[in-house]
Amino acid sequence: MQIDSGMYGVVWGVNRLHMIYCRYGITWKKPEGTKWIRVPGKLKYVSGGEFGIWGVTKGGYIFFRYGSRWKKPQG
Repeated sequence: MQIDSGMYGVVWGVNRLHMIYCRYGITWKKPEGTKWIRVPGKLKYVSGGEFGIWGVTKGGYIFFRYGSRWKKPQG
């Protein structure tokens, strides 16, 4: 449904069921990577960047991920 690539070979995607995936194994010699890894949670939109991952749920809530957990930013 939606895909985003950030710096340093980071690719994130969301399928039609709103499941989140991250592409694993991306290198200069293997730019297509090796596999998709399922990430807990559900989003309709995801965007990866140098400082973390932003996502929007089907209900319109915004979440941020840095490391291994999604957090709901305040403000």
